[in-house]
Amino acid sequence: NDDDNERNLFRIVDGQHRRHAIEELLTEYEEQDAERWTALGESGLSVTLYAESDPVKIRQMSATMALSKPIDRNTQQQFDSSNPFNNAASYAAEQSRILDGGKRVNTQRVSLQNTSDEFITHNDLKEIAIALTLGLPARAPSQSQLKYHRTEEQQARIYENMTIFLDEFLPECHQKLTDLMAGEIPPAHLPVERADWWVLDPAFVKLLAGCYQNWKSSDDDTDALAAHIRSGMKFERNVPAGRSAPEELGLIDDNGARKKPIRKTSLAWKEAAVKICHAAREASSLTSKHLTTYGDACRPMDTGFLLHTVPDMDPRNQGTQQEQEHSIGLAAEFPHLIGWADLAVVPPVAQGECDDHADSGHGKAGCRWNI
Repeated sequence: NDDDNERNLFRIVDGQHRRHAIEELLTEYEEQDAERWTALGESGLSVTLYAESDPVKIRQMSATMALSKPIDRNTQQQFDSSNPFNNAASYAAEQSRILDGGKRVNTQRVSLQNTSDEFITHNDLKEIAIALTLGLPARAPSQSQLKYHRTEEQQARIYENMTIFLDEFLPECHQKLTDLMAGEIPPAHLPVERADWWVLDPAFVKLLAGCYQNWKSSDDDTDALAAHIRSGMKFERNVPAGRSAPEELGLIDDNGARKKPIRKTSLAWKEAAVKICHAAREASSLTSKHLTTYGDACRPMDTGFLLHTVPDMDPRNQGTQQEQEHSIGLAAEFPHLIGWADLAVVPPVAQGECDDHADSGHGKAGCRWNI
């Protein structure tokens, strides 16, 4: 009714704690101290009124006033629409499929707790938006950068990058991210999965954002990068033999206590993204080059290699001793191939079939063939 509409006409954008305190005092004094209750009721209170009906502008007013005395950073970011990266985080939380319309986003905390059944925080999404736009280590943008990216065109570009990165690139980088996208990891299982896989830690999602930004600076097609991350990097927290990729890259703080990512402002994150992209470019370049096989000219060769992901296949365990020796020799000649898991044995060919099979992946000594 009209009375209800009149009561809902005003909203408090600052001073809610004062209003609450006054309400408590009025209740207390009414029950226990009539004299003070009367005095308080008759006292004045200064109020500033703003005529504004747009909810976005009202929230912005609250965020702006909080700059003089900061409020919770997550609340500040979600209210502050003047920051294009805050807007991108809110957009992604609502629109991204891997975030399930915001159900996998924690909006109450700046950093995710180990026991959280969410995937990421709103603050993490903001830093991902910065990493995708400006690169790692995703530090706070300057005022000039904020002004430039506040334009409608740049804001739309950030939104598009966030959508493609989260919903297309991420699921291609690791099976666990594919499972998350498909809804095969229930919220209650996320803490357990996160304890086993670095790739579900927000810090490493930001690392992948930095890789994506680095790669896109020179190549629009990110398929090779995603393939390299998926097949060539170990993201298990406890690798059976050796160390995980984050540990190899120096991104894990292990001082005898629980392993955890190093501080997110460290330049080591940027260096790691550059290393990953460099390795991916080297690996992908082999797919477009013809290489001369290893061995004596014109001697029939029993095995060759293709750069291809074959899980649990180690060419050192395949074929005769001669084939194994040749396999190890070829791998040694091209050490920038990313581990045995990326190599697959191809069938032998008969002598004299070199020219016919030059582009098929088969080979013998002296032939040219594709890796």
